[in-house]
Amino acid sequence: MVLASIIQAIDMVRLHIYFRKRFLATPENIREDNDSRRMTPPGSLRYWSKVAQLYVVKVIWYGLVTLVAAQIMRSLNA
Repeated sequence: MVLASIIQAIDMVRLHIYFRKRFLATPENIREDNDSRRMTPPGSLRYWSKVAQLYVVKVIWYGLVTLVAAQIMRSLNA
């Protein structure tokens, strides 16, 4: 599970950098018109709560996939 946490943390850093660049690349008038695209600026409290939720989901999903694959390999070797 520690490996899943580390791998997903690296991926979340990559995802944060991507979203920050994408947000900064959008024109100012679109960023201010929040109703049309529902953009959450990187660094805001709402943004970090979404990132944390996504991180937890990804760690659980990756951990489950790893455990299922390990169980399949154990059953094939038995």
